[in-house]
Order: sequence, then C-alpha cells, then structure tokens
Amino acid sequence: MFKLRLFGKLNLWIAICITSFYWLLTDLNEKVETEFSYIAEAHKEQLMDYAKQAENIIATGNAEQLQAWKDAVSRQEDTLVAVIKVDIHDLVDTEWDNTPYDGGYFGRHIDYPIHLYHTENPLMDIPFGNDGYHLLIRLPQRMRPGAFWNELYFASRTLLPFLFAMLISYLLYRYLLSPLRKLKYATRRYANGDFSTKIYPAIARRQDEISDLAASFDDMGSKLSSAISQQRQLIQDISHELRTPLTRIQLSLDGNDAEEVVNRVKNEVGAMRKLVEGTLTLAWLENEKPQLNKDSIELPSLIESIIEDARFEFPSHPIKGELNEIDTLKNSSHLALSQSIENIIRNACKYTPEGKEVLVKLWQQQDDIFIEVADQGPGIDEQHLEDIFKPFFRLEESRDREKGGFGLGLALSKRQVEACGGRISAHNRNPQGLLIQIELNNCKKRKNFSSTHPENLK
Repeated sequence: MFKLRLFGKLNLWIAICITSFYWLLTDLNEKVETEFSYIAEAHKEQLMDYAKQAENIIATGNAEQLQAWKDAVSRQEDTLVAVIKVDIHDLVDTEWDNTPYDGGYFGRHIDYPIHLYHTENPLMDIPFGNDGYHLLIRLPQRMRPGAFWNELYFASRTLLPFLFAMLISYLLYRYLLSPLRKLKYATRRYANGDFSTKIYPAIARRQDEISDLAASFDDMGSKLSSAISQQRQLIQDISHELRTPLTRIQLSLDGNDAEEVVNRVKNEVGAMRKLVEGTLTLAWLENEKPQLNKDSIELPSLIESIIEDARFEFPSHPIKGELNEIDTLKNSSHLALSQSIENIIRNACKYTPEGKEVLVKLWQQQDDIFIEVADQGPGIDEQHLEDIFKPFFRLEESRDREKGGFGLGLALSKRQVEACGGRISAHNRNPQGLLIQIELNNCKKRKNFSSTHPENLK
C-alpha cells in the first residue's frame, strides 16, 4: 500500500492551503474593492438633484441666480462646481447616420466606479437638458466611496493572512499532537504494567512515520510483555525446580543412614548447582547476545570425544557416529559448542529406549557444516518442535526429572549455537524419533541461513 510520508503530507497540505487562500483572498479583494468603488445611491440622487436645480435656473435665463447657486453649492460641498454648455459644429460636410452628439462626458459618470487608490477625488459630469448642458462637480469628500477601504485593505493584507497562518498552525498541531497524546497515554499504561494498550490500530490510516513509530511502539510493548511473562515463568520454574531438591534433602535428613543421607544431599546440591549455573549462563547468553568466535575447532575429534563420554554414561545405548572429514571450523567457541552438542546427545540418550541406537552424523556442504543427532524416542508433537528450545519447557509425559532434566539443556544449546553464528532446529523422524540438527557456517562473515532439510529423518 502506498504511503504518503509525513514530509510529503505537510508539504502538500501547506501548498494546497496557501494556494487556495491566495486565490480566495484575491477574489475577495476584487469583489470588496468593486463593491466599495461605487457612489452610494443617496449621493447619486443628490448629484442628480444639483443638476436638476441648475437646469431650472437656466430655464429662467437669470445668469446672476445661476452664479449665486453655483457659489452656494461650491461652499456647501467645499468643492469645485461648474455649469457648461457644449455646442458641436461640423467643420466639414458630413452625412451622419444619427445625431453626432451622444452625450459624451467631460468627467466621470456617476454610475462608474471610483478608483479607491487615488487621493484626488474625480470630476463628476452630470449632463442635463437637451441643449448640451453639463454640471461638472468634483466629487465631494463626504460622497467618496470606500470610507473604510484602507482599514479593510490593511486587514486583508496582514490580519487575514495572520489568522490563516494561526489556523494552519493549529490544525497541524492537532494533526501531529493527536497520535503523540496516544503515545503518551500508552507509556503511562506501560509504566503501570499494562502492556495490552495498542496504538497503531487507532492511527493506521495515517501511513506515515508516526504510524510506523506507533507500530514499533506496539511491537516493543508486545516484546516487553512477552519478556516479563517469560521472566515471571522462569522465576516460577526455578522456584519449582529448587523446591523439589530442597524437599528431598529435608526428607533425607530424617533417615537413619548417615552415609546415605550425605550422598543424597551431595546429589541434590550438585543438581541445584547445575541448575543455578545453567540459569546464569542462559541469562548471560540472552541478555548480552555475545558473539563467540575466537576458536578454531576440529569437529570430528570433538564430537568423537563427546560420544565416548556419552557411551560411558549410557552404556545400554549404542551410539553410532558417522563423522566425515571436514574443514576446520573457524571463528567459533570450543566450550559453547561442546556443551551444546553434549546436551543434545545426552538428551537423545535419555529418550531412546535401552538397546536402541542413537545416531550422530557430521558432514559438510560447501561452507555449511551440519551436525545431526537422531534418537528413537517417542518424538514431539509438531506444534511443540519450537517450544522444546524454551527454558524449562516440559511435555506432560516427560516431566519426570529422571528423563526431563531441568528443562534448560536444549534452551542452552540453542543460545550457544546461535552465539557461535549457527542455528539449531528439531524435526520428527519416520516412523518415530526426534532429530536435532545444528547448522554452522565456516565463512568469516555470518550468513542468513536458508532452510535446509535434514538428511537423516529416517
């Protein structure tokens, strides 16, 4: 889905708003200026009345009365007033279709607009009668249109843009602050231990950097919730695992055989020590995410040594090794890898019935090195193949400590292999059994492993 990023949105919105406001303001100014440019109807009637008065006086033929009237109007309106007569004489012989005089004007007609930007008032021309008479009067100041035009012009050029800019700023503020308020609300919920709050669904339509931030925030909340849940579960599991040997120690102290009590206490203390050491190692691997790549390892000899130890520990299990000659594994950790392989082989022996074979294979394909450990136990439900690498994960049928261990072995193996730059996976075999595969890469650079199907599923 196309995402219009925040920068593009803001630019587009601002450009649209400024352009729209410019055209709106221009159109508004033109309309207001035009409306304010015309003389008021009452003033038009006054000017027409002056022309009618002049016409009546001229009709009497009294020139002195006309002069007195002109002087009186001039004083009253404080402006120039004149009464003229226009005679048109054709100086050449012309055949006119119509009367040549069509009422031309020597000043501005009272129905025409007045220029609001000129400081001097225009000369108005009001023709009257049929003999070419005109009343010329400079528009009185009181009749000049656009009384508040300067104020309106100033407002349209300063106040309206200022208010528009404030409106745009407020809308942008609301647009940007709304999701940030949701983030603030969510952080408060997180601070109170509630990680169920989700922000992204509420602002997903934005499809910009802020919605990406919300998605990352929700993802962080989910991971925090999962981490806290795992931590709580880990504490519960450790408490359970420690409670069991402590209970056995307490019960053994009631026995009468001192030597048996001492041996039992030693066993239980050793088991608790391994539990604590394994838990600390697991916590270090998960929290520090170390890169263990300082050793070079001859894997055939290392695995053969581990197999020999396992044969001694599980004498009733035939352990077969098919170890091909491979290149020396570089940039790895001898300790982490040996502990990981040992845990996997011991786990396979625990779940394989006595007399049944455990198969360990080693081979190389280009730069990839594969280690497989296959048992003949009951296998694992497909839905739990990933879960067995979680700390203290147990299946109901294998919760017995004699087989189930403390639930840290495979979890440690997974973290140790990953710290060495590899990966580990589990697969069911046909007709039964479980296969654990370790895939390592012998390149100097870490690689992204592609899915490799184990060869030894049968």
